[in-house]
Amino acid sequence: MLTNTAATIYNVHTDPDTGKTDYRRTVIPAVHWEDIAGSSTSGTSHPSANSASIFIPFYAQDSMSRKYVPPVDYADMTDEERDKHWTLGKGDLIIKGEIPDEITPESGGIKKFSYLHNDAVTVQNILTADYGSYAMRHWEVTAV
Repeated sequence: MLTNTAATIYNVHTDPDTGKTDYRRTVIPAVHWEDIAGSSTSGTSHPSANSASIFIPFYAQDSMSRKYVPPVDYADMTDEERDKHWTLGKGDLIIKGEIPDEITPESGGIKKFSYLHNDAVTVQNILTADYGSYAMRHWEVTAV
């Protein structure tokens, strides 16, 4: 699979007991990122919010210190376990490129953070393409 950029994912987790939400940043070193053009309704072009198709090869995580786990497993982990893993879940924020910043209440939270990063999109759908050779296996992420 050809890749054209890195991406940074912010996994969102809300503690069911306290209601506190935190975002854990993971840089994925190699993805194929395709921006999606605006939509057309009744022959009139309307600019849409940022949207993208992101293809993440399984092999991208070979060089990462954090390892992928399914969203259900990630949600059941302790804070210490989540520090060693990442996931692809609906509602996670993903940004084109390697972003060093953390999302904190002091930084203005998720809304301000998304506003400051033009390529920020929210994960809507994930397809696991786990067939073919290892070099072709990947996740297909649709994000708006």
